[in-house]
Amino acid sequence: MKLATLSSITLFGLVTLYGAATLAAGLRGEEDGPFLMRAAEVSRQEANEARAAEHSTRNTEIRDTAHSIADDHERASRQLADLAKKKGTSLPTGATSTAGAAKSQSDPERIAGLLKAHEDAVALFHKEAVRGTDPDLKSFAQTTLPTLQQRLMDLRTLQDSYPQSRG
Repeated sequence: MKLATLSSITLFGLVTLYGAATLAAGLRGEEDGPFLMRAAEVSRQEANEARAAEHSTRNTEIRDTAHSIADDHERASRQLADLAKKKGTSLPTGATSTAGAAKSQSDPERIAGLLKAHEDAVALFHKEAVRGTDPDLKSFAQTTLPTLQQRLMDLRTLQDSYPQSRG
């Protein structure tokens, strides 16, 4: 019984390593493959959260900012899919639905959630822009980062108008 369990674990480990090696084979640096996967996940998730916030608020300023964030991340998702294809891999698909949660949130909670997610995205893209070794991914991160940073400033400005959203 223990041998069968060990064999299953070993087989799972080999399959996992093979998948990571296959992705990494098309990319130059240790961090580039994980960046590609994580950036695709973050972009998809932020686009979904921003669309949910856009459709669940009555505040025009929040709606416009959320709309811009969603558009930016949907565009980034398409570009990431193209880059993955160029690298000989594909990205996992599947939408994360956050619509129900956004409807139950107050505007300050929506802003705080978008702000936290965006801070994480800026950190991820900044790391790749500075440390990435794959020229295509590094260039993508460097090109996308200023827009992410601008949206982060927009969200901080919005948060300042809702002081109770801090924390």
